[in-house]
Amino acid sequence: MQYAILLHQEADDQYYASVPMIPTISQKGTNRHEVLHAIQQAIINSLHNIEVIYMDIPDISSSAKPEFSTAKSLLPFAGTWAGDDLADCLELAYAVRGEAMF
Repeated sequence: MQYAILLHQEADDQYYASVPMIPTISQKGTNRHEVLHAIQQAIINSLHNIEVIYMDIPDISSSAKPEFSTAKSLLPFAGTWAGDDLADCLELAYAVRGEAMF
């Protein structure tokens, strides 16, 4: 299997390598050969502890707009409170609500 390796040399003349597909892996070395060998060994060692799972994720179109809830959906329940904690619930609602800005 092939992995993309990001390799760069810093101002301190050290070479740094990282693997974007496995973000926890990075290595440094004094030359290209050393750092590439080190990153190869790090990949091999990490593969013993990594399980690759392919999962289908539904496509969520960026053009899809979220559906916002309105109070209209609550109207069927108006006047049907059956608990004895209405005052506590209202007190909590007043305590945590934010200030509306129009």
